Amino acid sequence: MTTKTYAKETKTALFQGKPITVTHLTPMLSPEERAKIKREIEHQLYDVFIKYANTENHRENQENCIAG
Repeated sequence: MTTKTYAKETKTALFQGKPITVTHLTPMLSPEERAKIKREIEHQLYDVFIKYANTENHRENQENCIAG
């Protein structure tokens, strides 16, 4: 099992007069790992885009058939 290291960024802000601390951890990845994850995310976003683009085109076609 490989151990991942993370970059840690901590910010504190006031909310309704009380300090709120947020810690953001970012995994330290090799350029190859980062590229692989980026491709996976792009592919998933493309699948979602196609799904909704097809839904919108289908709806427009139905509206045109009803109106025409």
